[in-house]
Amino acid sequence: MLLIFLYMFSAFCVQVLISGICDVIRQGLNCKAAFQIAWFFAYGLPTLLYLIYPAWVTERSTYTWMGQEQWATVAVIASTGYALFQLGYGFTGSRYQQPPTNGRMRAITETPVRYRFRVELLLLTICLGLLLLPIYMTLSQGISINLGHRSVHWRQIGLSIRLLYFLLPAVMLGVSIWVEKRSALTTLVLVLTVLMAVAAAAILAARMFFVLIPLIAVMTYSAKVSNKGRAAALYTALGILGLLVPAALGYTFRQEGNSKFGDSVRGVVLDDLSRASALAYTLGKTNVVSSELIESPVLCSYLYWAILPIPRAYWPAKPFPANQQFSYYYRAEYGDIAAPVFLEETRGQTEIGFIEEALLNFGLLGMFMLCFVGVVACLVDRRSPRHYYGKVPWHLFIMLGTIYSFNGILNYLAPLIIVSFILHRSSREFRYRRDADQQSVARLVDRGHSGRTDNLGYSGEPG
Repeated sequence: MLLIFLYMFSAFCVQVLISGICDVIRQGLNCKAAFQIAWFFAYGLPTLLYLIYPAWVTERSTYTWMGQEQWATVAVIASTGYALFQLGYGFTGSRYQQPPTNGRMRAITETPVRYRFRVELLLLTICLGLLLLPIYMTLSQGISINLGHRSVHWRQIGLSIRLLYFLLPAVMLGVSIWVEKRSALTTLVLVLTVLMAVAAAAILAARMFFVLIPLIAVMTYSAKVSNKGRAAALYTALGILGLLVPAALGYTFRQEGNSKFGDSVRGVVLDDLSRASALAYTLGKTNVVSSELIESPVLCSYLYWAILPIPRAYWPAKPFPANQQFSYYYRAEYGDIAAPVFLEETRGQTEIGFIEEALLNFGLLGMFMLCFVGVVACLVDRRSPRHYYGKVPWHLFIMLGTIYSFNGILNYLAPLIIVSFILHRSSREFRYRRDADQQSVARLVDRGHSGRTDNLGYSGEPG
């Protein structure tokens, strides 16, 4: 009976994936499709692989302990989370706004290329300048790049390593500049930007940034050139490859050449993208309103960014992030890496997504947080396509949030959100000033026409 239910769940997951891809083809990039595709990789694909080739899954230490009962529980909770997301998405109206008319579209997108180019070039210069400091400190101190041990970088470089998060807006700006004005100079700028972004990702020793670099480039190019038609399907396929190939290569390098590429792909699919085992483990430690795995749940998760700047030296009892506390217990029991004695020494982390984070914070009642996520996704999708800058961070937030915690996403996307907001505001203010000038000119023209009409109506001769 459980096996039949798992097959039905797998079929439903495939339908969700197809629906997401078709939604991208029809509507272009949108948050709903991003959630559907990421949800399939997080819960649907591992279940499908378990049914088709169980040995390929159960050989992983983090999945050996899962039987059909655990997989069925994961299917029930994952389906509930998806249904609640859809409920929140449809609560505010799932229909997209009608596209603007030709005249309104021209008024929206008619920002001169020269003005946009200057603003983007200025912000790109700032981002690359911020990247130079940690890169220079790494090279000057002779720090060896090891994708398996990131802590030495944090200790030797310090908080300046957070400046490396500006690699995401740098890639977005580099692609945007190249699309708007293709020349030898902009091509050189794009190549330099990508090289610095790859160097920053290597210093961070995080495979996720090797995934985000091509993903940001593809999303920016697609939003800049076309949002519909066959091109959108191509961009979606490239985005999926951008998720799998760089992460698999990074996984291979992390194993110092002892791992085959096929094993690396399995590690990416079952460890980096999948959240099935994390969800099953969380459900075993969760009651209706709380979880045994973390302390001070709301502070440790959704509001952790507020206490992040406070040094632990001044606050020894400062809570650890929810995903770090979760990793401590999970890896000690089922992980392939022995859990450290102290949380401070936790290196690799088992990430959690929207569903697991909601369960850790509020128990089973936290599943209703998915309704809020659906509302946010719908509000973003319903906005008229004024400018792509404000939407790219939200697409990534919804997609990555399905497999990464809120605090982890905020660390990655905070600089991208800031730069996107500045670009969006600058272009909008320019449009307002341009519209005001056009209205002033129109009023002057109307007055001139009115004056000429009065003069024509008066002959100057007595009746």
